[in-house]
Amino acid sequence: MNESHPLTLTAPTRLSESEWRQLLTPEPDIERSDVTVDPNGAPGEFGLLEITLPADTEYDLRMAKVGVGSRVRGREAAYVTDIEGGGTVTEGGSDRLVVEVRDRYNNPISGVTVNASTDTDDSVASLAEINATTDDDGRAEFVYRTKGASVNSDTRDFVNVSITRPQSALNQSSFDGGEPGDLSVEYTVTPRSGSTNQASYDLFWTDTTSVPGPTGSSAEVCDSFPCNVTLQATTDPAQVAAPVGFGTGDSNLVRVLERLNATQSGVAGTTVQFRPSTGNTTLVTQSGGTSDTLVVSTPSAVDFESGLGDYGVFGNFEGDDPEQSSQNSNSGSFAVVLEGGNDGGIVTTGYDTTGGESVVLQYWVKESDVGDIGDGNGGLRVEYLTGSGSWVTADSLPLTGTNPGEVRTARLGSDAIHDNFSLRFRQIGADNANDEWLIDNPTITALGTEVGPGEPGSGDGGNGGGADNPSVTITDAGETGNSRKIQLDADFSDPVGDGNELTSVDIEVRDEDGNPVYTDTADDISGDSASLTDYMTTVSLRGNNDPEETFTVEITVSDTDGNTGSDQATVDV
Repeated sequence: MNESHPLTLTAPTRLSESEWRQLLTPEPDIERSDVTVDPNGAPGEFGLLEITLPADTEYDLRMAKVGVGSRVRGREAAYVTDIEGGGTVTEGGSDRLVVEVRDRYNNPISGVTVNASTDTDDSVASLAEINATTDDDGRAEFVYRTKGASVNSDTRDFVNVSITRPQSALNQSSFDGGEPGDLSVEYTVTPRSGSTNQASYDLFWTDTTSVPGPTGSSAEVCDSFPCNVTLQATTDPAQVAAPVGFGTGDSNLVRVLERLNATQSGVAGTTVQFRPSTGNTTLVTQSGGTSDTLVVSTPSAVDFESGLGDYGVFGNFEGDDPEQSSQNSNSGSFAVVLEGGNDGGIVTTGYDTTGGESVVLQYWVKESDVGDIGDGNGGLRVEYLTGSGSWVTADSLPLTGTNPGEVRTARLGSDAIHDNFSLRFRQIGADNANDEWLIDNPTITALGTEVGPGEPGSGDGGNGGGADNPSVTITDAGETGNSRKIQLDADFSDPVGDGNELTSVDIEVRDEDGNPVYTDTADDISGDSASLTDYMTTVSLRGNNDPEETFTVEITVSDTDGNTGSDQATVDV
């Protein structure tokens, strides 16, 4: 803030006075008379520009560093300044503190670690995270939380913020009030009984499974990676046009694209990006002195630049096992290629998502440049393991020869919340080694609970490296020429050496309303592998005779220990 007297800026220029006045026309605080150019005021072809800035006005000053030669150093973080936060907070409430790291020329610096701490003990207030990394705008966010029933009178507190300065002789990273550039943000914690800011309503994150957006049954195409995901916060009782803020504990894991919104019918939304980095953090929403947090956990984000990472190989292939491929990718130089997997693909370990709300999947996919599309076989299926041991389709794509590469996202439902969640990519009906798919950047993000990292999935048939579940692959599902009959074929297998054998197969066909139109059981199968053609191949449907209808076929196989596996297919008749 320039408070005492006008400030004059001078600089050499080739532009005329009228050109400068035109350039500065949008600036409301600068009059035409405040801009002059003396054509003889600088050497050579330059004139001397003078701009007078009035007093009692706030300006944002940015400068550039210019260097010549080989000993010029890059930009370095010099100081940190507060952008948002501070002031009075009611006990039990919270505040979002945003700081910005700049170099000596006042330009923002990204990728800098910022450390923060409070002056008081945890019984009064604390920070959701004590470290954050600046984003592309040089900004880092912290959430200041006060404790309920913690103070009897107004209590003064400070959040002390510091950065690591490589040029410091001590390479100091902790706060030092005497160190230039360290920042203290003052807060006053007010007792709830005497506060005029006490919230008259509650605010909480809306259950993520009920927020409109991609679901497990209908994955969506994104514009780019990472995908934008919509989240919501709800007020109770419902507020109209109440301001609601949104923030993140770590912008390297979650980036908030809409930081402030207003409620409509008691609900305010924001758009976030779950970044392709592993770790745990929290999202915070706040309004009117009340707040809520949402845990965001990404246990798996793989770019396939150094192998298969979190993924292991399972099943059988018409070509080579899945491996890195340099023919195309979403990021870096490599993706993973599935070369004609008959029932095989890549699979993660089991993850414990217990206590969470939902799981969000992001991935990039492209048909291989050498893909065999002549017979239409070799579609891609993305599946996840449920708590009952069944594999459920999260997304599927046919092999058409027209897929140029796209990013897709799916929000999985409550059946993805259990202690052995797993994800796999496999092909359906591939009959040629050139039925190829390229996969890149598969990212798994759990909402509502922390999930630890895992190891690559084992080659036990894609059961998440844990359960001894049998597997089933529907290899044929189509009409027979008779509008009320469906031709079926499927292969079954059970992990060899687990002490179990196959015992029974259940078939259910449902119409578009979910009503069963055919059910049957074959309970005389045995061994570690079998084919449906040995027991039944044609099913007859009952119900209406609508000549154009889509049916869902689900086949479930069981073993002697009660483990199950299932597969689904759709048939148009």
